[in-house]
Amino acid sequence: SGGGVNAVKVVDVARAAVVATISTGTGSPRDSALADGVLTVMLTSGELMRIAATGATSTIMDVTPLSAGPSDLAVARDRGTAVVTQPTLDGVDVVSLVPCDTDLDGDATVGFTDLLLVLATWGPCPGCPADIDGDGLVGFTDLLAVLADWGPCV
Repeated sequence: SGGGVNAVKVVDVARAAVVATISTGTGSPRDSALADGVLTVMLTSGELMRIAATGATSTIMDVTPLSAGPSDLAVARDRGTAVVTQPTLDGVDVVSLVPCDTDLDGDATVGFTDLLLVLATWGPCPGCPADIDGDGLVGFTDLLAVLADWGPCV
């Protein structure tokens, strides 16, 4: 962040230059965590913002409102979770950064595109996102999981 402007500045370290400025709206950045190409920023406006950290093409992925003004931030990337504590008794928000495993295209809805992604990778595919059950094969149980989660991820 910088200069009294509610923004995150993206710096190309090799060129020592600001290559993008991402507006954070009405809240200024208070705390942040960078992991696996995603910058999670806690804003003073009581929101959690995720930014795809891709240099000059960095973009906002999503913004999640929190229950109160945040105080501290911890991100567990391996669990897909951010924990934000507020300066109130028992004030904690746990925000899932991965709303549902079956949302393969990342649009916060399980729908036709996710179904097509399962069908397109049908068969042996260890480590594929469409291998929802993790058995090394994209198959019937993965297809059923997509159909069971059909609709908005919550």
